[in-house]
Amino acid sequence: MVTRAIEATNLLGSNFDCMQYDESISQYQKEWDSLFSNKYYLEKLKSYAMKGTLKSSHFRSICWKIFLHCLPEDQQMWIEAVKSQRKLYEEIMDKFDTNPRDVDSLDITVNNPLSQSHQSPWNQYFQDTELKVTIQQDVVRTFPEIEFFHTPNIQKMMINILFSYAREFPELSYKQGMHELLAPIIFVLHYDQQAYLQASETGDLDLEIHILLNQNYIEHDAFFMFSQLMESVEAWYTMADFHSKHMKHITAEPFSQSTAVPSNLLGRKLKRIYEQLLKHHDTELFLYFEQMEITPQIFGIRWLRLLFGREFSIHDLLIIWDAIFADSNTFELVDHIFVAMLISIRELLLQGDYASCLNYLMHFPNIVDVHYIVNLALHLRDPDCVKRPDGNSANILNPLHLKTFKNAADKSFSKNSPPGTVKTTKALTVSNKHSEARPKSLSIVGVNVLRIKNELSPSVYEDGKMVYAVLFSHHLISLWAGRRNPPRLIQICVVYF
Repeated sequence: MVTRAIEATNLLGSNFDCMQYDESISQYQKEWDSLFSNKYYLEKLKSYAMKGTLKSSHFRSICWKIFLHCLPEDQQMWIEAVKSQRKLYEEIMDKFDTNPRDVDSLDITVNNPLSQSHQSPWNQYFQDTELKVTIQQDVVRTFPEIEFFHTPNIQKMMINILFSYAREFPELSYKQGMHELLAPIIFVLHYDQQAYLQASETGDLDLEIHILLNQNYIEHDAFFMFSQLMESVEAWYTMADFHSKHMKHITAEPFSQSTAVPSNLLGRKLKRIYEQLLKHHDTELFLYFEQMEITPQIFGIRWLRLLFGREFSIHDLLIIWDAIFADSNTFELVDHIFVAMLISIRELLLQGDYASCLNYLMHFPNIVDVHYIVNLALHLRDPDCVKRPDGNSANILNPLHLKTFKNAADKSFSKNSPPGTVKTTKALTVSNKHSEARPKSLSIVGVNVLRIKNELSPSVYEDGKMVYAVLFSHHLISLWAGRRNPPRLIQICVVYF
């Protein structure tokens, strides 16, 4: 946690030291020119993103806007595009900033707080208030170890954006986890804007830079970047209901057979990653997961919906997002990053028991170089064109972490314990980067659980509820299909929660 906070501070502060001299403006302007002045600038930006070079750039947010198609490829249209987007956001804000007291045209029997009429403006007002409260509960817990996200103006900005998005796109509205997709966007925008402010104090810059990095429009720009991001991952936040015509195709073990029909697009994506990509690239690890009855939805739902936001430090996460955004607006690279992450810790997984495997998957070890993961993902997707990166799952940052994670996980279960017995231990809380105050994101259903709530950290407790909720729903399907005994993981979760 401390490491993540220090990294964030460094990103927002110390990197500006190079601009304290008289030649700083020319260097700042030169960086802009080197990135965007060439006719083939887009291919250069994508190459930089894949190599992790954008981490030292003062124009990362501009690159993201281009990758996410907030800015057109034609640079001559950039100013017109951003002005149009910013104006549209202000219109959206005005449209949903309603006060029922300002409506005078309706009859008093309709326009009053106690009215049950669907025409009453108070109904929408109360719904909006409830929505904002829900959003705020998540926003105030965003990256609690990073002070930047604790400032009132940043939290207000996030609430405004998420509320506006939910009202503008009511078919999806707001879902838990969206705030963790928005946070890195605002972080990058703010970082670039701070660099711009320092550069603009000591000299003239291109008019284009002044307009694109105007500090008054961070919220506007973040809204459209977030909207474009959600357009690519929207299907992962949509939960499809089980209809009777589908139930006959559901097997007792979801994702365990090729004939299993997932409930939604996210389920099908996880099935493909697991049964096709992982099985093809690392059959041994796939079979081990099968033997241990570890299905991808246990950890994969969070991995995908948050774009690995909980699995890496903020610094490493931005490098992952650089590659994902630059690759394609379909985020195809996500599938291969998913598999690369598993392969990068395969030795830990293959040597671990059931509990330690869950620990590694729910709290990804901070021991692998993020550049290795990106390069491995590129190789897995196109092995003929991309060389496999040097190293393997032992290519770690700190070998001492192996012992820490392994010993902690081994304590959670005893080989001599009877089946179904779980020791009351805090082994699953072992993590050097995950805060105990992370929000209750991505719980699939509300689960009323009482046991050992006070014995586990809030983050692990909520992760456990998510696992239990997913698997309990699968057990209900199993009961419907005629299977009486719940899977082993559900038995464990019942003991814990």
